[in-house]
Amino acid sequence: MLISGLLPNEECTIKLNVYYSWSDYEMKSTARFKSNDKGCINLDKDIPICGSYTEADAMGLFALLKDIQVIASKRAERDFTKEYIICKFSAVTKQSSAEVEIKRKFIYNNIEQLHMYEPFRGEYFVHKDQKSKEQILLLGGSEGNINSILPIAAVLSNYGFDVLALQYFSPSSDTLPVSYLPKFLMKNI
Repeated sequence: MLISGLLPNEECTIKLNVYYSWSDYEMKSTARFKSNDKGCINLDKDIPICGSYTEADAMGLFALLKDIQVIASKRAERDFTKEYIICKFSAVTKQSSAEVEIKRKFIYNNIEQLHMYEPFRGEYFVHKDQKSKEQILLLGGSEGNINSILPIAAVLSNYGFDVLALQYFSPSSDTLPVSYLPKFLMKNI
């Protein structure tokens, strides 16, 4: 990302605030830079004077986001047809400031998320307006809980797949416990 239109050698504080709708947390990172002799800052290559990170890093503002405020308690169920991420960038100097907000929906409007509870716990991301030719069965790792793999399932659905994400066991704190993956699903795995 390139920031231009600054005075030569002008200090500029770049702030990133990120809000994830499904986790109800707001995150923040900050870095201060000095513009070059042409009044530009290249966030990919320039080293910050100070802030959340201290080396040239194109993803530094994102990589070092910190919780700043818990807005509400986490929701147990995540419907990615409604979920989004808001990234708000601001650039502030002594003379001026500018702000840009980007809202990104997690999945396209033509995808429906179906919640399944019986005979197994799963989330099915299916295309409403076309028949997908390919399906993916998605299982997580040792956590067993489905929440960690839902973002992956949602993104895969954007690439034309119908995706079934399965929860095959539950940690003791799970509000919708699953004791095992049904035997009829295990036959084909």
